[in-house]
Amino acid sequence: MRFGWRERYESRGSRTVLRGAGVKFPGLLTLKGNSYRVKINNNMKVVTVVTHDERYFKVLKKSCEKHNCDLVVLGWNKPYTGHFMKDQLVYNFLCNENCNNNEIVMFVDGFDSVIVNDSDVILNKFKRLNQPLLISTDIQIHPFKNIFAYYYYWKIYPKCKDVYLNSGMYMGYVYALKNLLTCVLELEKQCNHNSNQRAWIQLFYENPSLFFFDTTGYIFYNHITYFSVSNDTPILKENKIIVPKFDSYPCVLSAPGNTNIRHILRQLGYTNVPSSTKKKCVYLKKFMYYWKLFIPEAVLLAILFCYLSLTFGKIIFFVFNRIQE
Repeated sequence: MRFGWRERYESRGSRTVLRGAGVKFPGLLTLKGNSYRVKINNNMKVVTVVTHDERYFKVLKKSCEKHNCDLVVLGWNKPYTGHFMKDQLVYNFLCNENCNNNEIVMFVDGFDSVIVNDSDVILNKFKRLNQPLLISTDIQIHPFKNIFAYYYYWKIYPKCKDVYLNSGMYMGYVYALKNLLTCVLELEKQCNHNSNQRAWIQLFYENPSLFFFDTTGYIFYNHITYFSVSNDTPILKENKIIVPKFDSYPCVLSAPGNTNIRHILRQLGYTNVPSSTKKKCVYLKKFMYYWKLFIPEAVLLAILFCYLSLTFGKIIFFVFNRIQE
């Protein structure tokens, strides 16, 4: 099912009262372990896994306060052991923090994501889907915009039939998320790579009934500038983010791949927005995770290089001998 119609909701903002709990972050309540929560009187939790402050994390916190969301931060000040860590911490939270099975919980990547609509709007839109969960996708994949970046992306994240799954944003009822993450974690134990998203993709092919995708920016929208074209670039209209291609008003905007959305965040009224991390650093980090996937290409290039070198050497040797004669 796809959702591309325009939907607007009128919602009343509510005053948020944040109470400190003896930690250095004002308005944050401590959870068990290395976690904390921006506590707001609301029944939808926004969960993220971050170990430190980077990129748009501070904006995410401000956006949760602005839109009346209860932000739960997992993994704070812990060493980051890899992408599998995210799924494990979220699963532990859903099982151990007295989450009601019929409660709706959202996960977002902490460095890339910003809430851009009120929590009651998000809940209403999700409930209208009549689905147990919703997973974001990368919609802006245009191969001929950047053929090398496309190959790199395609190699790391194969398609799930006709969509590119993105495990950086998802939401659903607790019972459905626990069921999904249980299956994902079992697969991750068998994986010989560090990519939790590839484990999600593998699970999709084994059990597609577990998945329901947002393919039009109905709630989630991943903005990737090196694949985007003009009509799928989010813009601000009447103080709301809109994606012209689908005429949709997403509720969460994410900028994976170190995409720069600084100008959009400033238009939304956020100040002191940090600049993006240097892309070379991001690509290096990704290479460290996924280099094993490119071993066949490296071997092929090495063989091609040796062949061309030998051929070129023979040509030079032949020409040199002819000159000597």
